[in-house]
Amino acid sequence: MRAPAAVSARAAAFALLLAVATVQAHPGADLRLDVLDRLIAQKPGAQDLHIRRAALLSHEGDFDAAQAELERSRRLGDPGAIDFELGVLEFRRGRFAEAQAALDRWLVRTPRDPDALLYRARANSELGQTARALTDYQAHFALAAAPNPGDWLAAARLLEHEDPQRSLELLDAGLQRLGPVASLQELAVAIERRTGRLDRALVRWEALGEVLRHGPAWQVGRADLLLANGRAAEGLQVLANAEQQLDALRPTPAREALRARITSLRGDAGAVPQVRPAAERCHGEPACA
Repeated sequence: MRAPAAVSARAAAFALLLAVATVQAHPGADLRLDVLDRLIAQKPGAQDLHIRRAALLSHEGDFDAAQAELERSRRLGDPGAIDFELGVLEFRRGRFAEAQAALDRWLVRTPRDPDALLYRARANSELGQTARALTDYQAHFALAAAPNPGDWLAAARLLEHEDPQRSLELLDAGLQRLGPVASLQELAVAIERRTGRLDRALVRWEALGEVLRHGPAWQVGRADLLLANGRAAEGLQVLANAEQQLDALRPTPAREALRARITSLRGDAGAVPQVRPAAERCHGEPACA
């Protein structure tokens, strides 16, 4: 798919910046600002360089300076050329209506810009405009080369209580596009469980086994769902497996919390908890010293 012109121009500007900044492998903000300042000194009327400078200042959290740079940029050429970065800046400042307005203007001229669609989706969400947010999220997912799983999760969360089935459809679309992302499947499991579809929740959780390396957290989650599905004997055996895995690992707060959950699940299942002193759990292995 051919990249939208605005996105290509944005990428080209950053490529120019990075090419000039090769004196360091990972140039920091100060260096990149210095590079831009030198480029601007050579071409003081180049609107795109001023917009890039504003974008960098915005990214670094210097919002007032970014605003001033954008206003300077507006006077150097096409006034609408600043609207994407203005929308991002307003979003970062928590001015969501202003962000939405700027991004609306930008998307009139560049309707297939996936970055602008994403920021407008976020602004719409903050404004409580769920339908608009979802429309923009889905347009972003269709256009973006590599959507972020966190954005797919945010879109699904907009519907998880109001329309759980549609939320699951969004999550499944994300899983199909991105692969077995644990955060997406975990939300799907929670929705299936909340809506009483325990068998489907278990199937989804078991699909995460490879992703979570069949570790103790995955084992405990699986046991929980087996018990909820009335498969007590299997669930208790999986809890025993999880405890054996924990025995071979150095104790940490998270792992001790898993032990507490094992005890709780055994109690819920009517089993006698098997509690052993911490000193006995690793059989004297150096990792537990």
